[in-house]
Amino acid sequence: MLRQMYTGYEVLRQGYHRVGAISQDSYDLHRAFLDGLLVAGPTIRAYPRAAGIIEDQRALMKEYAEARSVFGHDKHFNPEELSYLSGVYNSLITQSLQNLSDLALVLSDGQLRMSDAERLSAIDHIYQMSHDQLSFLRSFNDRNRQVAISRAAAENDRLTLKALYDIN
Repeated sequence: MLRQMYTGYEVLRQGYHRVGAISQDSYDLHRAFLDGLLVAGPTIRAYPRAAGIIEDQRALMKEYAEARSVFGHDKHFNPEELSYLSGVYNSLITQSLQNLSDLALVLSDGQLRMSDAERLSAIDHIYQMSHDQLSFLRSFNDRNRQVAISRAAAENDRLTLKALYDIN
């Protein structure tokens, strides 16, 4: 009877170890899957929209610098208007830097636990935001150029009229 109890104990102990090994294998498999979500695959890094975000941000910075320089030296804008323009530009630059930070976070390994599909979706979202910001900047600059041209034309007309009628 003692031998049968010992044999039963051995069967139970071996079964327990097998269950433990299976559980450990399952845990290792799940851990490998979850750790794999921390890595951005090569298809994510080569995604054309990631490069598009960087190109949009480069264009935004270039066009911002040019416009700020031009409008800053244009006598047709008063200090309050220049302050407003500066605030809009600063807001765009802040958003632009956030886009680059978000892109770096999505592309970095070990930062976010996301599937490739989730990473692609995040990149698409960032791309859309950066594209919208660049479009807004271009529209904003065009409107401000039109204001400057209109004011220059009005000033030119005023000076021409003064000269024609010899008004001081």
